[in-house]
Amino acid sequence: MTTLHPSPYLPSLREFRAGLRAHLTRLLTPDAAQAHARTELHRTLDAEAHHARMQRALLGGRP
Repeated sequence: MTTLHPSPYLPSLREFRAGLRAHLTRLLTPDAAQAHARTELHRTLDAEAHHARMQRALLGGRP
């Protein structure tokens, strides 16, 4: 006896586009924790670069 499989459901073009848009939006929108971590990293790197510039200026090196 063979098992009957339901035919695969093919969404309409409108449903497909809406689903794709929702999926891509979720992938491309950073969550709050990611955005915060990225901001913290940029601030840390900026502070380190500023510190290095100040050290070079105080020690007579080029800015």
